[in-house]
Order: sequence, then C-alpha cells, then structure tokens
Amino acid sequence: MARRLDAIDSVIIWPTLAARRGARNPGPRAWRAAIDAHLRGAYLVARAAGLAFAARGGGRLLVVIDAPPADELIANVVAEGLICLADGLRKALGAAVDVASLQLAPGRGDRHAAAHVRAWLAAPPGVFNVTVGAPSRSRSPAASARRG
Repeated sequence: MARRLDAIDSVIIWPTLAARRGARNPGPRAWRAAIDAHLRGAYLVARAAGLAFAARGGGRLLVVIDAPPADELIANVVAEGLICLADGLRKALGAAVDVASLQLAPGRGDRHAAAHVRAWLAAPPGVFNVTVGAPSRSRSPAASARRG
C-alpha cells in the first residue's frame, strides 16, 4: 500500500563549499559560478520554501553551512553569505516559519553533521544558529541554542 505525502514540512539546504583543485586564486568566472551555484541557488530554494511555508502557516527551514578551508576565498564568502541568508530569512518570515542555521566545524565529518541535522528535525522549533564543534562567531554558545 502506497503512502501519500500531504505536504513538505521541512527543507534542508546544504550547499558544498569545496573549491576545485587549483582554485586558490580564482578569477571572475570562478567567483560568478560559485556565487550562482552555492549562494544564489540556496537563496532561491530557501525563498521559495519559506514563502510556501509562510502561506501555509508553518514549516521548518535549515541552512547547513560547512566550515570552509581558511585559504579558499570563495568558500569563505559563500559561508558568510549563507549565515546572513538564514538570519535574514528568520527575520523576514517571522514566527510561522522556523528558520535555522547549522554551522559545522572543520574536520567533523558528514556522519557527525547528519546526526545534528536529525537532532534538529526531532527537536521542537525555535533552535537556530547552532555551531557544531566550535563556538559561534555571532553569538555565545548559550545564546545560540535559543530563539533571539
């Protein structure tokens, strides 16, 4: 017996921030391609999901942000843009849509990150801007675990 899905209630956006080999000194085309693929793509998906959730009266949106290598400029710019994206959407969409960001620390691995994503899905709404494995740049660890 097939099960019918009524509606999507959560969207997870997890763009990769890895640069191509040899991309340490990227040119304008590499910047445009990375911004379009990782930041603009995340924005378009998040905006569509957020507006649909707001129209429906609720939903959850998680932006997962990999820790970029320190020497990869594009990845660092995209990571900061994703943090701003999550903060801006949280403010713009209001309380009806639970918008969160999960900032991953370097070297923790996908299994560790996936466990935190599953925990967020199981948790009640209201947790946002959580940093896994390192203190948040924008908030204290205690403040990161509560809605501001």
